[in-house]
Amino acid sequence: MGDAIVECELRLDPGDAAAAGRALWRLTERGDVFELEIEMAPNGAGGAGGHAARARLLRGDGQGVPEVLDEASVDAAPGTWHRWRFFNRDNHLRVDLDGVPGVLAHTYEANRPPGTEQQHLMPRIAFEARGVSATLRGVRILRDLHYTQAGVHATRGPLELGPDEIFVLGDN
Repeated sequence: MGDAIVECELRLDPGDAAAAGRALWRLTERGDVFELEIEMAPNGAGGAGGHAARARLLRGDGQGVPEVLDEASVDAAPGTWHRWRFFNRDNHLRVDLDGVPGVLAHTYEANRPPGTEQQHLMPRIAFEARGVSATLRGVRILRDLHYTQAGVHATRGPLELGPDEIFVLGDN
C-alpha cells in the first residue's frame, strides 16, 4: 500500500480517573511504522481536575522506541465525540482534529526499506486503546491515493471518445 488516510469520530472515556490511558492509530508503509498517539492523563492530584489530552506523531520501525516527530496538547475532552483524520500522503504526515488541519504535521524524505530477509508483514492500518474506553464511528479508510495534474494523462472536463478509442481504468 502506498498512501493512506484514516478518518473517524472517536470518543475516549478514561478507564480509571487516576490513571493515564491512550489510543493509537498505526499506519505502516515499507519499513516505517507511523503512529498517532492520543494520551489522556489526569489533571490535578488524584485526577480531581479531569483529564488532559496530548497527541503525538511518531515514526519507528516496529522494533525499538519510536521517534517523536511532532506533539501538541489538543482539545479532545473525554466523553465527547471528536473527528480525527490521520494521513500519510507522498511523504507528508498530517493529523487534523475537528476540521482544523495540521494539528500535527511532519514531512520526511523517504521510507525506510524493510529488512533484507523480511517482507513487510505488519498490518497496514491498526487501532488500539489501553487504559481508556474507545468508541469509534464513521470510520473511513482511503488508500493508494496517487494523483496526477491535469494534462497528458488527466483531463479537467468531460472526455468524449471517438469510434476507434477505448477508455481503460485500472491500477498499476
